Amino acid sequence: MRLETDTGHSGIGKSVFEALENLKATASGNVFLDTADYLMVEKGREELLEEIYTVLRPSCMVCTAEKMPDMKSIGEFLSAHEPDVTLRKWKVERISLLVLQETEGRFAWRGK
Repeated sequence: MRLETDTGHSGIGKSVFEALENLKATASGNVFLDTADYLMVEKGREELLEEIYTVLRPSCMVCTAEKMPDMKSIGEFLSAHEPDVTLRKWKVERISLLVLQETEGRFAWRGK
């Protein structure tokens, strides 16, 4: 399992919590995950949201991606086209998440 932030920091582990610990231990500074605005998970791995639910703010917006994009390049798109589901809403309602598609360096949402 690999976690990556938009600042380029990453962590690797057998579980979300191991990856988080690795991320914190190897980052060049403090990592403040409780301030994250967006969470993207690989399509088909939505069960990982359960593991990270207690780490992030319930208002963190979540989505999936067929292929994980470069985290540094996706920030502007997410700010302009926010996902419509928060972590809390996903946990309570178990609704489908938007899927991010990347084509020739451009991003777009694919419907639920």
